[in-house]
Amino acid sequence: MAHEREIVEARRFLSRIGVWPRERQLHIDAWLLNFSEGTDRDVAYALLDAFVHINDDHRVAALRSAIRSLSTLDLFYGAPDRAAAWSDFVKSAIASIPLSHPGDGAASGYLYLRTARAFGFTRCLDSAYLVEDLLKSTVPRPVIFMDDIAGTGRQFIANWKRNYTSPAGKSSLKKLAADGRVGPCFFTPIVSTEPAAARIEQETGVHVRPAYLVGPDYFASTPNSRLVPDALGPHLVDVATRYSAATNLDAEGPLGYKQQGLAVSFADAAPNNTLPILRPAGATTTWKPLITND
Repeated sequence: MAHEREIVEARRFLSRIGVWPRERQLHIDAWLLNFSEGTDRDVAYALLDAFVHINDDHRVAALRSAIRSLSTLDLFYGAPDRAAAWSDFVKSAIASIPLSHPGDGAASGYLYLRTARAFGFTRCLDSAYLVEDLLKSTVPRPVIFMDDIAGTGRQFIANWKRNYTSPAGKSSLKKLAADGRVGPCFFTPIVSTEPAAARIEQETGVHVRPAYLVGPDYFASTPNSRLVPDALGPHLVDVATRYSAATNLDAEGPLGYKQQGLAVSFADAAPNNTLPILRPAGATTTWKPLITND
């Protein structure tokens, strides 16, 4: 019981200092009461302990760290003047974001383009405008893609292969890369799963350098998941499955998209492969969310 109180108080402290959502958005006690006493609530406490919330300040710091980590690559580290090589790279590189579909004005990545401008990148374009820019360019341009998360790699790969039409013509990033119009190309999401990073690199050739690389042992769907203690492992999927229907967020399954069951959220939203029982939402008659979107 003392350990459970420590978990709750630690999250309330994080809320008070602005790391977690504000107190009026955070409803720990009400959320815990969704779960029956005993094993179900023990699993809920363990998930609360494992849950990672990335606020705006954390997001900016993590993105900066991921981008700066590129400066350790041989491309720069082996240069006679490493600082000058990195400075030239930032001046010539295009910051971009993957889109889920053409005209995706709601893409969370637009937050990252604004952050990229603050980092000194002068060309910050979504993928549709990126294709147009590369078609017009007379020299290969390095590209850094940014986003909050790569869970499966599906969205990034689809964006890479998608044809975009512009006044400069119709093409895809895949074709432009094959034609030698793309220079060194990187993807620096805040979070990437290991399977997503491997798939992206294999299918696109883009180097994936996330701030946080998450292995399958942090999926709720993985036996002996690190999200809960070993004693609760056999109950995790069962508890998540039984309670997810009450959330009205389980359209993609009780563990989220592709049944990964992550335990992460960002200041503006939670990815669809986060457990439905952990995602921010509005309160309903059947479910009291941990975080509300007030």
